[in-house]
Amino acid sequence: VAKQYGATRTPHVYVLQKEKDDLIVKYIGAIDNNYEDAATASERYVEAAVDALLQGKDVAVASTKAIGCGIKFKK
Repeated sequence: VAKQYGATRTPHVYVLQKEKDDLIVKYIGAIDNNYEDAATASERYVEAAVDALLQGKDVAVASTKAIGCGIKFKK
């Protein structure tokens, strides 16, 4: 799945929305804006994306830079 969606870091989050028979990527990137301490994050990207979709709205921030360890794939 990581290769299919293009994940390069862990965590590298994808928020998908089902539209008819397809899954559409609505958000891709970091969980929030503070990788060191989630409790002090001022922006929670995944939470905001899910909330927007549940309210039938567009995701305001659809992409951020994922911060974390690189994913290494076995050849």
